[in-house]
Amino acid sequence: MKVLKKLAWLLAIILLIWLLLTLYVQQASTIYVSNLGENKPGKKAVILFNPDPFYNLDEKIAMRCAGILLEEGWETRILSVAAVEAGEPAVGDLYIMIANTYNWAPDRPTQRTITSTDLLTNKPVVAITLGSGSTARAKRLLEELIRSQKGILIDSETYWLMRPNDDTGGQGSNIGAALEKVEIQARQIAQKFDKLSRIE
Repeated sequence: MKVLKKLAWLLAIILLIWLLLTLYVQQASTIYVSNLGENKPGKKAVILFNPDPFYNLDEKIAMRCAGILLEEGWETRILSVAAVEAGEPAVGDLYIMIANTYNWAPDRPTQRTITSTDLLTNKPVVAITLGSGSTARAKRLLEELIRSQKGILIDSETYWLMRPNDDTGGQGSNIGAALEKVEIQARQIAQKFDKLSRIE
């Protein structure tokens, strides 16, 4: 009985810690604004994300993606969802939604921003799902949310902290592999947008 009581207490403590951590990371508390190619004539992209308080893979992905789009002739605005909630303008021709995975779902602030605004309506949207490794459900939910707001999903990709991002099994940095893949994705995004624009 004593062993069972100790196990029950241990489980309760673990659950409490998990609950507190979940509540902490699910807050949209950081206002982040970065402009690349400000006042550049032509196409405008908006990258939205909710900064993870422990790992800044989301910020690195956003900055690398924005840098490539800048090379491709885009003015790019990177905003946290807290900045959007605070009233920062988020008007663009293309939207890139970066969501962190918590409890097998996109982070709640990102979900709230998608469902409570009409930013994505009839706009080309790219979904990027981040997580430790188990992201399939979060990716699917993010795509469904974007489509539910009438966003035109033109690309969707996943990058991981723990699971290898290098399909070839290389021995380099896993984050470095993610950023290399983002560069390729960003150039492909620019091409897809141009094709979509010509069709319209």
